Amino acid sequence: MPRCIKPLVFVAVFAFAMLVYGLFFYSQSNAALNWAQTNTDGFGDANNSIIVGLAKFGDYLYTTAGNTTVGFGLYRSINGTTWDQVGSDGFGDVNNDVGLLGLAYGDIYVLTENVAGAELWKSSDGTTYSQVCTNGIGNTNNTILLGFTVFNDYLYIGTYNTTDGAEVIKISSDDVCTQVNSDGFGNSNNNASWALLSANGFLYSSAYNTTTGAEMWRSGDGTTWNQVASAGFGDSNNTDIKTLFYHNGYVYAGTDNSTTGAEIWRSNNGTSWSQTNTDGFGDSKNVWPSDTTIIVNDVIYLGIRDGTDGAAMFSSPDGTTWTQEGTDGFGDSNNFALYAQTFDGRIYIGFSNDITGAEIWRSDLVAQLAFLTSTLPSGSVGSPYIYAMSLSNGTPPYLYSITGELPPGLTMTIGGVISGTPTASGTYTSAITATDTGFPMQTVSSSFTITIPVSVSDASVLPETGALTK
Repeated sequence: MPRCIKPLVFVAVFAFAMLVYGLFFYSQSNAALNWAQTNTDGFGDANNSIIVGLAKFGDYLYTTAGNTTVGFGLYRSINGTTWDQVGSDGFGDVNNDVGLLGLAYGDIYVLTENVAGAELWKSSDGTTYSQVCTNGIGNTNNTILLGFTVFNDYLYIGTYNTTDGAEVIKISSDDVCTQVNSDGFGNSNNNASWALLSANGFLYSSAYNTTTGAEMWRSGDGTTWNQVASAGFGDSNNTDIKTLFYHNGYVYAGTDNSTTGAEIWRSNNGTSWSQTNTDGFGDSKNVWPSDTTIIVNDVIYLGIRDGTDGAAMFSSPDGTTWTQEGTDGFGDSNNFALYAQTFDGRIYIGFSNDITGAEIWRSDLVAQLAFLTSTLPSGSVGSPYIYAMSLSNGTPPYLYSITGELPPGLTMTIGGVISGTPTASGTYTSAITATDTGFPMQTVSSSFTITIPVSVSDASVLPETGALTK
């Protein structure tokens, strides 16, 4: 079923693990945020009714607005409030009525829905786009392109295909497109790979199935697949897995369930699963989660579709305790689906609205990943040195890298521990960069200096005994 026509059955996007910088995120206190709309409804056109993705690329925040009349529109903003259209409607094809967004290989990608075969487009500058591979990625029955992730340095996307079954496609940096699963993972009733995830050395894929319930598959090499969860997690009403994400050692899966409401399941080994929410978060009208689950400052943010009361956002610091952020639809029951992203110090969300047009909202300023210190302790020649870098905000674990010069004898681990025994005096300056494991990732860099003063044991810099000095 096409997801872009009324009634909307499903809208999917995986705004890929967007490598962004200078982002400020929600504080770990999980306090309520203030929100304000930043666009005119539908960007001035009520037919721009569907938001299926937000992505930061370069200095801009990008979004697509699904439009069944003239094709989707591609918009961007330098400040989050002033929006310019940068892509012709549907890239010149009215049948491209919805466009999803993702980032890979330093480019921004747009994934379309098209009854004549979904299309994949990319741009290196955000304004000039070229098509990758052919319509339908070689099979015109692939009418929607869906899940989006990078695994083992390759881009992978999923397809919606009611004829042959879902396909998972590997795409190289030079635009070679290769199918890496059997159609529908061997079952033509597996119609879509709505969500993909790379985690703990595995590639995970969902499989939409309205007959026996959604399936979960995974691969260690990107080509050989095994089913790792029972159909529908034991409930055939869980017809799809709309979101896959990773947080604090667990793989999470959010289901589409129009009977009792969306369910969130998790596993610490990828094969044994347990539910972590009440069905529909206590409301059976909360039927499915959006694919753009974000994790900021160790807090999960999840958009939930509700076509009656308005879409909801739920947050959780641990994956088991869930709190609603704001009100249903932010006060407008016509805001039926919600997608989220971050940009320049705020959380941005996109609401689909087929009455007055899609809406973009943003939070007030939130906390930033930051070093807890601006200086490093000095050391001494010949004495053991150890210091562990520390951060505020962000999502652990953190990864560190260094450029510049450490005192001879010292090294830094990827965990941010500087240790060793200095062998020479001097003042040494280096730039340290820390990256968290939220989604999208936060990065912070700063310059640090370590001083190793001259010591009496440093004979190379002391005058010889009895030498005359002036």
